Parts: sequence; structure tokens; C-alpha cells
Amino acid sequence: MRRGILLALVALLAPLAPLCLDPSKAISQYTHDAWTSETDLPQTSVQSILQSRDGYLWLGTQEGLVRFDGVRFSTVNSENIWCIYEGRRGDLQICTYSGLLTQEGGRTRRTTARDGLSNDRLNWVCEDASGSLWVAAQVGLNRIRDGEITVFTAKDGLPSDQVSCVLEARGGVLWAGTARGLARYEGGRFATVGESAGFTRENVSRLYEDSEGTLWIGTLGGGLVSLRKGRFARYGRDEGLTDPEVKSLLEDRDGNLWVGTQAGGLFRFREGRFEAYSVAVLRADT
Repeated sequence: MRRGILLALVALLAPLAPLCLDPSKAISQYTHDAWTSETDLPQTSVQSILQSRDGYLWLGTQEGLVRFDGVRFSTVNSENIWCIYEGRRGDLQICTYSGLLTQEGGRTRRTTARDGLSNDRLNWVCEDASGSLWVAAQVGLNRIRDGEITVFTAKDGLPSDQVSCVLEARGGVLWAGTARGLARYEGGRFATVGESAGFTRENVSRLYEDSEGTLWIGTLGGGLVSLRKGRFARYGRDEGLTDPEVKSLLEDRDGNLWVGTQAGGLFRFREGRFEAYSVAVLRADT
């Protein structure tokens, strides 16, 4: 299969689209379409997808930010885009390897290490209930509050200076995933979580909270881990997840968890089992 965006992946990763998926169907029954560089997609290495509240689909690629209106792709810039996040005011926060881009009201501004960020190579961004932005970087975690930047590193309790993702869960609990484990923010400091349960030195790639309050932890090499009521559980090959490198997570309205992996394709986790929507399935359908 040629590289590009699958309509199925777009539907699953965009927040509004999972409403249309029929949970009674086998994953191989879903139809799909694909866009590649031969069908007007400017660049095929898509690393982030966001559907903004105005309906546009935003794609972060290795060669730029792309907007899709359902008919045409428009390239906004030519940077390496790692994460796209929409704030409460409708602003777009965009993580690049040359700082944070904020797109709001038709204007774009850039925040870099010169402004106080710990590093310009950024991995993830989210907004907390107070309106502060948390920006995960290759070195350090940054909090931007009222224009002031505070940097957190291993000296502040993080398991590692390399921070891949950050998430504010219900109740205002802030979690950070790092190259050497999971941390929780409390009392102005981070504390490593999971050591007593054997969840230690894991390379955490993604964090996601589902509708029941379970924290799902994607790892690079260790499969998928859940944390609920203080207990960790691991899911992998025995449950059907054949690729242990998890890159993305999303729950649909029926409670199915969709898991994007590095090389094994897309998986649906339902009733304790994974079902793959992989290259092999797509080839069989074409």
C-alpha cells in the first residue's frame, strides 16, 4: 500500500468522527480511502491530526502544517510538525522542532528557547483548567502562565528530562510521560508513579484518559498499560496487540479504544481483545 492518510485513520483520530463507526462490524468491514502525494496530499508522513471546532482538518507532517477542507489540501508552512492542539479560545498550539507556534485570530507567533523554553524541539502541548500551557520538550517540561515560562526537569521530580507527552486528567491531575517513566504533578513538584507496581523506566509515548476515568499509557516497546484506582495492568501480544510500540490513543463513543502503533497498524481494543486494521487488512480490501 502506498504511504499516505487513510480515511479510516482520519475518522478515528479526529474527535468528532468516531460517532459514525458501527461497533458491531468487524474491523475488516470498514471501508477506506487514501490520499497520497499522488492525490494532492503535499507530504505523506503525517504525525498529528486535529479536527478544529470550525470543521477543518489539520495535519502535522514532516514537511509542514496542512489544512484540509474536505476537498483541498493547503500547506500552511514547511516545518516539521509534531503535535497540534486547539485551546479553549480556538487558538491552535503547534509543536515543531523550532519552537511553539501559536495561531490565533489570523496571526502566528513563535515561542522559542530565546523566550525561555527549555528546548526548541517540542513533542506535545496541552492546556490546563487554569489556562496554562504545558509544553513537553526533548529536554524539560515547560509551563506557560500569563506569559511567564517555568521549566521542570528531573531536578523537580520528573523521571527524565526527555518529556514526550503531558495530560490534565479529571480532577485537575496533571500527568507527564517521559523516556524513563510516568510522573504526577502535586504540591508544585513531580513525583514518579508506578515504581512499586513494576512500572518503572518505561518509555512513555502517549497518555489518554477514557470516559470512565482510566488512564491509558502508551509505551515504546512495552505495549499498552492502564492505570485505574491505583492499579496498573499491561496489554500486549497475549491480547492481540502485536506491535508493542504505541503512538496514539483515542476512545470512541461506544467505549472502544483505538490504538495506533509504529509498524503494526491500527488496533481496536474491545471486550479485552485487540483487532488489527493493518496493511494486510487494507490490501485484502482493495
